[in-house]
Amino acid sequence: MGESIHSICKRKIYELSNHGKNCFYRMMIRPQMDWRRLMNRFALRYMCLLRKYGEAPQSDATTCFIIDDTVLEKSGVRMEGISRVFDHVKGRCVLGYKLLLCAFFDGKTTIPFDFSLHQEKGKQGGCGLTRQQRRKACHTNEE
Repeated sequence: MGESIHSICKRKIYELSNHGKNCFYRMMIRPQMDWRRLMNRFALRYMCLLRKYGEAPQSDATTCFIIDDTVLEKSGVRMEGISRVFDHVKGRCVLGYKLLLCAFFDGKTTIPFDFSLHQEKGKQGGCGLTRQQRRKACHTNEE
């Protein structure tokens, strides 16, 4: 049975990286961080681990690429790039982001390898937010 990224990382964390958790926290706050490159490298490393431990897909297994657009609903407006996006499941607009995800499925495991976050302009522009909400979205506290 296929394992999740979490279970393999938890079991084999030292093979993925020999850095402590503080290194990952520092990486997360870097504005220059290339998240696409990180995800691609992580997916490649994960595939190598699957092959190494005999979990790689068989040659006759069905494989495919999955492209999915998902709404990431948020509750606050103090986030960069937040907007009202239409949620097709709920049938209404919600505050959040639209996540476009590309993943590889090998019959056992789904491995995301690329993503992008999008916002919608709204009918009147302004991303569906009021003027006050737009100010809060990019507001920084400088005292």
